[in-house]
Amino acid sequence: MKQFIVCLIALAALTISCSKPALDLNPDSYLSKEEQTNFKIDLSRYIHKLPPRTTMEMRWDSSAYSYYKNNANIIELVKLYKAENDSTYYFYITRIAPSVRQGERKAIAGKCNYSNKRISNIEEIFISTIESVEVLEEHAEELLTEVIKTNKAPIPNKLIEWPNDYFYYNKGTNQWDRVSSRK
Repeated sequence: MKQFIVCLIALAALTISCSKPALDLNPDSYLSKEEQTNFKIDLSRYIHKLPPRTTMEMRWDSSAYSYYKNNANIIELVKLYKAENDSTYYFYITRIAPSVRQGERKAIAGKCNYSNKRISNIEEIFISTIESVEVLEEHAEELLTEVIKTNKAPIPNKLIEWPNDYFYYNKGTNQWDRVSSRK
């Protein structure tokens, strides 16, 4: 009996040591608090509407900085992962969404390159439905892990609003476009 228990414990230890550890999705593991703020400001230049009388080419102008800084304050950087081999970051953020119920948000997951305090090659992988903060944070790890593993939105999933049969993310314009406009 003792040998059986010893074998069982050894087998459990071997199984635990051989299993792949979960991805570290803690933003603090990759960026300092100041870098996280700068990351969110840069993200807001892509994911929020442009300031009045501003074109996409003008979004980097210093005159728009305070607008994007204010928008960054409503973004929560919930999960972040840096790929081991390059400067690709996968992100899962939530932001305030128009809703009849106060405090509801949308989640956006995507990837981008981030170096020298500047984002490039951004791609939004999915946008969630409007949900409570608790629901979005409860599913953050599983959704972002799926994005990292497959490089696409975890569909079908009741939390994913876009992409769908009607909208896709256009990397060329950094916008969500109608599928019917795809060339």
